[in-house]
Amino acid sequence: MTIAERLAAVRARVEAACARAGRSPAGVTLIAVTKGFSAETVREAFEAGLRHFGENRVQEAAEKLPRLLDIRSDVTWHMIGHLQTNKVKTVLDLFDIIQSVDSFHLAEALSRRAPQAVSAFLEVNVAAELRSTDSPSMNSPENLTASPNCQPRGLRPDDRRPITAIQRTSGPFSPPVRSRPQPRLDPVLHGND
Repeated sequence: MTIAERLAAVRARVEAACARAGRSPAGVTLIAVTKGFSAETVREAFEAGLRHFGENRVQEAAEKLPRLLDIRSDVTWHMIGHLQTNKVKTVLDLFDIIQSVDSFHLAEALSRRAPQAVSAFLEVNVAAELRSTDSPSMNSPENLTASPNCQPRGLRPDDRRPITAIQRTSGPFSPPVRSRPQPRLDPVLHGND
């Protein structure tokens, strides 16, 4: 199956899931994860109609994205992997949205380095216990707005299980909504094998 055929199948599944949930498919953003795929494969997915792509390795994105400059203005790139503060400058040059702001320290670093506001999803610990890597201030709504150039676009639960829902916030931070597990959508690039 081609990427276009796989994409059509995934979109049909999304539409069916939305119909069951009573929501519009227009409110769902399909993000193709490009880890391990060539720039040519990304271009084929773009030609099939995808416009949002996610990468979780900064170095891989730094090698791949320059080969896609001709489609850059029509694509939204999402940083979806763990981000270390020493890679903030590179990430700001490559990505439009950062989906993995997991500490107040990282939010501050993004805010300091960003020449303009950067869209971010904030990872919040939805489990009861704090781990050694947690920053308690990320779970404190009054502290989340202290980094002016790191603009929260939504919350992302971090409970060390696969993400099942991301709630876009329309106002100041609402708690994340949990839903039943969603089907893996990587057949768009991988196929069913």
